[in-house]
Amino acid sequence: MSKPYRPIDEIIEIFWITLPNAKCIIKKHKVDFFQAKGKFQVHVKDFYTAYTKHFNPSLFDVGTSKSIKKEKNISDIFQQLFGSAYSVNQ
Repeated sequence: MSKPYRPIDEIIEIFWITLPNAKCIIKKHKVDFFQAKGKFQVHVKDFYTAYTKHFNPSLFDVGTSKSIKKEKNISDIFQQLFGSAYSVNQ
């Protein structure tokens, strides 16, 4: 079973990133690659995994992103900021 390797030029075109960014991802996240006949070949699936998990936050799924806080009612915000109204116990 052969691995799907592609030239670095195709990787750059597919992911719309610069050559320094692609090299940084390959080096930092240990993406499988080799050099044959003067061409730098990269394992596409390894690169995609490294790119989506560590580099491009816009591709993260909802489960891995931080939860969005619910909007608070303005009266609750004032309550937290200024405390409760003064009351007299009778």
